[in-house]
Amino acid sequence: MAVPGAIMSAEDNKAIVTASFEAIFNQHQVDQAAEFYAPDCLDHAAAPGTAPGLERAKQKWSASIAALPDMRTTIVDLVAEAAFYRPN
Repeated sequence: MAVPGAIMSAEDNKAIVTASFEAIFNQHQVDQAAEFYAPDCLDHAAAPGTAPGLERAKQKWSASIAALPDMRTTIVDLVAEAAFYRPN
C-alpha cells in the first residue's frame, strides 16, 4: 500500500490507518499487519519490558482479539493534519 520513501498526503495516511484497523481488528487478519506497518514499528502502548517491533505488536493484537472476539473498532477521530480542533 505505502511506497517506502514516498511523500504521502494526509488523506493517504488516513486511508492506510483506516484499512489497517479494519483488517487487523475488525476482520481479525493480523497476518496482514506487514502491509501497513514497518517491521521495526514502535508500539506506543506496549507493555514495559517487551520487545519492540511488528512481531511483538502482532502477538499483542492476536491476544486482544482472542480475549475479545466480538470486539469491533470504530475510528471516531483521525488526525493526519498539522492541527486538530474539535468544537464543543
